Amino acid sequence: MSSAAKSSSRAERRVTIERAQTATIARAAADEFRTSGVRRASIDRIADAAGVSRSTLYRRFPRKEDLLGEVIVQLRHSYAREIGSRIAGTDPRAALVETFVVAVTGFRSDTLVQKILADQPEALEMFVGFEAPQVETLILEFSKGIAYSLRAVGASMPDDDLRQAAETVFRLITSFALTPTHSFDLDDPEAVRQYATKVLAPMIW
Repeated sequence: MSSAAKSSSRAERRVTIERAQTATIARAAADEFRTSGVRRASIDRIADAAGVSRSTLYRRFPRKEDLLGEVIVQLRHSYAREIGSRIAGTDPRAALVETFVVAVTGFRSDTLVQKILADQPEALEMFVGFEAPQVETLILEFSKGIAYSLRAVGASMPDDDLRQAAETVFRLITSFALTPTHSFDLDDPEAVRQYATKVLAPMIW
């Protein structure tokens, strides 16, 4: 093997190791956020659970906000996988409805999401007080996932319109996750489905 090939192979192995380590740290951070909330999360406990040193964790994620950003990305991927399995073979409007059902019921029952969005008073203060890019990341990552899923099952509307619709849906999801409503039972998947069918599905074509 040439020196160039060996160097390339080493670089690939390093990238693979770093990605695996990043995923491990993100899982440890998610567990810590679930238990303690974001503001009260212990970097030392996260590093210990991930099996890395504090300095290694800080090299990868210099700020707690950076770590939260990675946890949010992993959350989106997790929900995207579940949504993808639920909407396979459906049309765009049915896909939107199922996406909304999965997200609303999931967000309301997912301790991690609740800690990020509405753990009173810490997480709500954190959510409002974080630097704007972190809030934007939360909205952007989930909205992109919704738009991608709808396009994959045949949504033909222009990209800008689809992105706006996806962001509107996600903002409604977070609103329902944060605050109750007397309009329908947020913990009843069929009631959530009926609402989405009547109010949201007509936005998509």
